[in-house]
Amino acid sequence: MNEIPLLRSKIFYLISRFFLQRPDKEFIKQLINDEFIKGLELAFSSERDQSEVKSALNFMVSYLKKAKEKPLEDLRVELGVDFTKLLRGVKKGYGPPPPYESVWKGEGQVMGMWTEKVLNFYSEAGLGMDLEEELPDYIGIELKFLSILSYHEAEALQKGNLEEAKKFQDLQKRFLETHLTTWAFNFLDEMEKQAETDFYKGVAKLTKAILKTLS
Repeated sequence: MNEIPLLRSKIFYLISRFFLQRPDKEFIKQLINDEFIKGLELAFSSERDQSEVKSALNFMVSYLKKAKEKPLEDLRVELGVDFTKLLRGVKKGYGPPPPYESVWKGEGQVMGMWTEKVLNFYSEAGLGMDLEEELPDYIGIELKFLSILSYHEAEALQKGNLEEAKKFQDLQKRFLETHLTTWAFNFLDEMEKQAETDFYKGVAKLTKAILKTLS
């Protein structure tokens, strides 16, 4: 019974890294490693009856397999440029607005009202969140938070504490309904349109597909 939330935790954590980790050579080596690609397919195997998840996964895997034939430095530049354009909000008109909830919910700035609301939600959940990587309402951090909630749900189920498991399950549902799914689809649509690499186009596709299975 605890296997489903544990798998969900791993999936959310994996997707969060695609948004948080700049594609340097070491990260790219991990991505194109045969074991990583097999692990990626295995992690999403329980979702493969969902045609949109399957399509997005196949899109990403196809890119990673072809990428192995390219020089590592070429991949670093190619993916690095796309990462910066899509996720860093360098300047207006160059890529979509950066993926912060406060930006995408009408405030048009980072560290807005919604940043504080997300931070309050983390505090309410009673879980320690490492926010050294990014601001609280960045898409990668919000996905990482869902990973942590799912992990604690799995842990509670393992201990037979159904009340505690229900608490973490409800927190996930409420966080998706009041935060992540209220803005992320709009950003991910733009990310998919403006991505210049099939890798980040695939990241957008896969994230949308997974969120749709939960919303």
